[in-house]
Amino acid sequence: MGESLMHGSNWFYGDTEYPVLQALYPDLKGRFPEDPELDRAFVQPLLQPKGPFTLAKQDFWASADPSSSLFNWKFPDPPHTSVFLSAAVHCGDEAVSYVSHDLDDGAWQFLGDSMSAGKPPVISCFHHPIDSDRSLEELADLAAGSWAERISPGQPWVRHQHDERDEDD
Repeated sequence: MGESLMHGSNWFYGDTEYPVLQALYPDLKGRFPEDPELDRAFVQPLLQPKGPFTLAKQDFWASADPSSSLFNWKFPDPPHTSVFLSAAVHCGDEAVSYVSHDLDDGAWQFLGDSMSAGKPPVISCFHHPIDSDRSLEELADLAAGSWAERISPGQPWVRHQHDERDEDD
């Protein structure tokens, strides 16, 4: 029965056979997990033997793993906040060399040397770029309205304040 999420109960009952009730919730269009058109943002861990190892389960275990950013999240925004990545950063073709924390909406952007290269941004959970490059944690206190850049990974971040003229362009 979903043993990876039930270890505490298994210990308490001294067994893996005991009654469990799981509440499943639908997505915003009323679709439940068995519906193939379920919005993937609403995938839930299922408490069943050999159930799929969902992103929710991965995040659950990552929060107890010291090598994961979820273990000791440093940013003021939650780890599942949407952030923008350049396509090259998302694909791993470029390292993050530019980070912006926007003043107007508080959005975060993680870009590489080619910036957007004319491609649309990729939306990601905040913790994914941080897990890929833990040196980004140095920017956890980057104020809204600021940006930071570095020459290459391992080099120091140089912080800047957005100029109001930049915002008007």
